[in-house]
Amino acid sequence: MVRSIVLKFWSLSQSDRREIMLRLGLISDDEIALPEGERYTLGFTRAYERKELEALEQAIDMRIPG
Repeated sequence: MVRSIVLKFWSLSQSDRREIMLRLGLISDDEIALPEGERYTLGFTRAYERKELEALEQAIDMRIPG
């Protein structure tokens, strides 16, 4: 499950990835300056720890065309 979410996440535009993570509170404004890999590793770790992977996947799916 996590692998498919990660693959879909990285298929999104940079702005969509950032907006989803910020909107779900998985990264902070201060963490935007981190390198992308580090920033989103933090976000995915938080989603896993908070049991919010399903919410993350739903937000991603809403951004994927067709």
